[in-house]
Amino acid sequence: MNDLAKNLVVWLVLAAVLLSVFNSFSPPPTDNSLGYSDFVVDVQNERVASVIIEGLVIEGERRDGTKFRTVLPTIGDQGLMDDLLNHNVKIIAREPEAPSLISQLLVAAFPILLILGIFMFFILYKLVIRYFTGTKPDKRKWGIETYIAAAIHQINCLLLGSYLMYRVYQLDETKLYGKWLSSSFFDKERNELFPEIDFLDQLFVLGQTAEMLTDFILYLRYPAFGRSYCIHHMTTMLCSGSSFFAVVPVGAPIVITTVMETGGLALNLVSIRLSLIPDIKPPKWMFNARLYFYTFTRMLGLFFVVLMTPYLSGTLPQITCMLLIYALIFVNLSWVYTMWKSKFKIKGTSNRSNNKSMNNTSTSYGEKINNKKSKLDTLRHQRNRYHQQKLIDLDYEKEMAGFAD
Repeated sequence: MNDLAKNLVVWLVLAAVLLSVFNSFSPPPTDNSLGYSDFVVDVQNERVASVIIEGLVIEGERRDGTKFRTVLPTIGDQGLMDDLLNHNVKIIAREPEAPSLISQLLVAAFPILLILGIFMFFILYKLVIRYFTGTKPDKRKWGIETYIAAAIHQINCLLLGSYLMYRVYQLDETKLYGKWLSSSFFDKERNELFPEIDFLDQLFVLGQTAEMLTDFILYLRYPAFGRSYCIHHMTTMLCSGSSFFAVVPVGAPIVITTVMETGGLALNLVSIRLSLIPDIKPPKWMFNARLYFYTFTRMLGLFFVVLMTPYLSGTLPQITCMLLIYALIFVNLSWVYTMWKSKFKIKGTSNRSNNKSMNNTSTSYGEKINNKKSKLDTLRHQRNRYHQQKLIDLDYEKEMAGFAD
């Protein structure tokens, strides 16, 4: 553990200790709440001296000096004012306190702050992964950081998407399940039927958008981030982001995304295994299982898209969203085609390589014979030239000897 991590742990422990100390010194809250029916009884029995009404909140003081607090029902009480006046209760009405400018700005900026927070979270955890794994590309021209970050996101999609589908399934009404699949974020009935699920739906869609956008920022440097990945990420961002601006179904895309990201998880887990232990080749069944499961999830996603098409054939934004989803499916199917083509191409290449190796072997053997023949011819030629040169030298010596005589 480095110094930065040690200091961070120390400060966190110190903050926890200080917080517990402050909580121990704070006075316990006094419970002076009173049920509304009990409040009415006290008024009628003339136990209440005065009340302060501020909106639906009523605070008051009894004649014995004790204070209380109650809440007026939302349906109202037409006879309350008569009861208070008839029993000599002092009434003070206050105007509801207007929210401050800062609180108004925070409420208005909360969606933007939430989006920025999710975006920064994705950036930070991907940078942490990069810090520990590095950016060296593998044989597929991807870094191991891309596999790990994608696997984390896909696990999150699998867990959150499964939880959402399970919660809707618990409603035990087919009509409500269909409502969740086909309704948009702008449907008021959806917000009333699924208050908790609707927030998690928005979190799911925001996470998907942030994942694609941060991939663009951090991983565009890798050579494997080509045209198909750009199209995939752009269409995913547009489909996810359009749900916040157009009346398009939300539940069905969440189901499709959950199914397809599960297939991508199988792909990335094998890639992580190959990157961490490159010297030991994984068993063949692992590659086959990855290919079959990835193909199955893409076919299942296409099936859901076809079922969802009737709900995306009304307005122009819906038609645009449908075309983007089909473009996304087309990119995924092209990857499936490439994987199957690579699988069969490897087999064919191995047979061709064997034939080539046999041809190369025979060719190399013939070349060796030809090389030996050429060497022998060269030696014969050099020997003949040597003998000819010897004869020339002898003739020259004879001539010189005769000239000397």
